[in-house]
Amino acid sequence: MRYPKCLTRSLMLCALPLAASACAPRVQLKPIFPPTADLKAIVTPKPAARPEIVTSAKASAEYDIAVEKWGDTISSAGGIICRWVIDQGGKLPFDCPKAP
Repeated sequence: MRYPKCLTRSLMLCALPLAASACAPRVQLKPIFPPTADLKAIVTPKPAARPEIVTSAKASAEYDIAVEKWGDTISSAGGIICRWVIDQGGKLPFDCPKAP
């Protein structure tokens, strides 16, 4: 059985873009999530207060330093994630902190 010429040409024209797309180089996709290190930093628990901070000035100062360091780490990671969202095309109703 012979097929009409126009049907055969139509099928070949439909198959041609599929064959051409198979020859295209693979594209490296960008990650859709923020950097893992920054996510880990923002979920780090706050340092636990020990009973010694009430009676010892040194223990109290060490705890204050640990809490300040913890807060600075979270703030820095939050800024990085905020800027990452903007770089990915996200729109935020507030301004991100500047990079240090």
